[in-house]
Amino acid sequence: MAFRHIHDTHTATLSHFKNLEAHTRRVGNKAVVVEVRSAVEIFSMLGDKWAVPVLVMVGAGPKRFNEIRRIIENVSQRMLTRTLRRMERDGILEREILPTNPPGVVYSLTPLGVSLCPVADAVAQWAIRNHGEIDAAQKRHDHSRRRASTGGNPGMVD
Repeated sequence: MAFRHIHDTHTATLSHFKNLEAHTRRVGNKAVVVEVRSAVEIFSMLGDKWAVPVLVMVGAGPKRFNEIRRIIENVSQRMLTRTLRRMERDGILEREILPTNPPGVVYSLTPLGVSLCPVADAVAQWAIRNHGEIDAAQKRHDHSRRRASTGGNPGMVD
């Protein structure tokens, strides 16, 4: 499944924060903590090196474990298993045991997983648009840190 472009993401995000602000006034700061913690947990799942490739692959249609492992290069069986289990626990994937001998397993997206695809697309589009700027900022930062650690003498090394 290719990532789809999302329109008006910025507007939707601003309206969410306005709703969050209104909700926060009604119930106090605890609501912000709960919502932020939930967002951090999801960002953590999406930050998993293998979660987005799995999301994209399974979004194209149900896949067996070995098919996923074959297509996603360099993923170990252990890491893929952990990623699939976490995504299943989070309600993103559904695992179906096939009545074959030996038993096979097929993974597919749940409705919640399908609803996550546009979000992943938005993050991917942002990353693609801003990759050059992020790379330049990292180089500037690394260069200034090297200069600071060597006392401005580029020939010295930490």
